[in-house]
Amino acid sequence: MHGTGNDFILTEYEEMIVGDQSATELAKGVCDRHFGVGADGLMFPMKSFVADIKMKYYNSDGTKAEMCGNGIRCFARYVYDRGKVQNRKFAIETDAGIYNVEIIDKCMVEVEMGQPLTEASSVPAIGGIGGKFLKQEVETRFGSIEASSVRMGVPHTVIFGKDDEPFEVKKWGLEIEKMKKVFPEGTNVNFVKVVSPNNIIVETWERGAGKTLSCGTGVCASAYLARFFGLVDKNVEVNVPGGSLYIRMSGDSLYMKGEAVLICIGDYGKETCSL
Repeated sequence: MHGTGNDFILTEYEEMIVGDQSATELAKGVCDRHFGVGADGLMFPMKSFVADIKMKYYNSDGTKAEMCGNGIRCFARYVYDRGKVQNRKFAIETDAGIYNVEIIDKCMVEVEMGQPLTEASSVPAIGGIGGKFLKQEVETRFGSIEASSVRMGVPHTVIFGKDDEPFEVKKWGLEIEKMKKVFPEGTNVNFVKVVSPNNIIVETWERGAGKTLSCGTGVCASAYLARFFGLVDKNVEVNVPGGSLYIRMSGDSLYMKGEAVLICIGDYGKETCSL
């Protein structure tokens, strides 16, 4: 499935994990775009004791992630289409907490994302002023760059760009993602341009996946900080390389609406070619 171009493999945990194979090994194998199916991440539905269902998520490099914004929309449609949940509104347990979702129509899902944690210790980010990591100069091999970081389920760093300058997503993204002296757990990196009070452009370098066509949690973090800095209104259309996401900020929560599209259904086989 894909959500604005951020693509995922969704399958049943019990069917896929066989023998001594781990979920990490499986994710690395099936997400490889040359030797596997190819995807940005792998998800499993599991039983939950605190919500309607539980989502387990692994990045394409095999690392486990607490949450994925585009992924949870695809996950919601996957479990709804297969009758694992009965109502259009239901709750999904993740390692980042419980998220309420609503199936709007065949391809659109809205997720109540809550609000990001802004304390530097929660990101986590080392440094900052007043306990927050906002508009901080980060020193890199390529020079310094102004960045702000929050935790939207997972760590996110946001960089606001100028209208007349192209994003250098891979250069800065790969550099900042792995700056463990500043971001001990690594970080996703979002590059933002404000077009108008109701429209922004976001490109994301995802921790553990690289440059992607879209990142739901990154879009939410970007819209939140744009609003926090007084650059946008409460309702924002976010253009990403893979399409558009819609963020509305109401009360103490952000709501993200976007597509969840089925690409194909297939079987996975482990073929042995040795004689």
